Amino acid sequence: MKIDPIKNGVADAQLATLPSEARHLTPILEAVRDKGLVFGLIQHGSQPNRVLNNVPILAVIGDDLDTSTGPSGFRPDTLKWALTNARSIILHTTTAQEGQYAAAIADALENEWLVVLIESNLTKQQAWIDAIEKHAPQTPLTLISFTPPEACSLRRLVTCPEHRPNRSRSR
Repeated sequence: MKIDPIKNGVADAQLATLPSEARHLTPILEAVRDKGLVFGLIQHGSQPNRVLNNVPILAVIGDDLDTSTGPSGFRPDTLKWALTNARSIILHTTTAQEGQYAAAIADALENEWLVVLIESNLTKQQAWIDAIEKHAPQTPLTLISFTPPEACSLRRLVTCPEHRPNRSRSR
């Protein structure tokens, strides 16, 4: 399955017909419609795509449903592509709420770069942390979880966007 980025044309009717379990995506789709955010969903089997430069992109790795597999369920080349090209990573292992996506949207729009948001669950959290450490050890990471950071095997963690280190656009 290809990564199909949504660039424009998100109509109010599409937003209005989102199923209740996808309402947390409303701010993302509004940013696509109103602010030029490019949104891509990386699912099991997705192939890598190219990264557009100086364009705000939010790529969501969807691993939070009943079929949650952790990183092992994704193509290794796609996973490596997403994590190594990301300028910011958010690992989300709790119940999705609209407000939790605001930082990811703002980061992508403000800095015009790729932000990867991994939606998973607590049982796969450590596997995702290990994959992030392997492919993107210097990339700022935000963890949204019920698990306190000290309970994770994590060398670095940025818990709030306002506490992120000063980042350069070049890598």
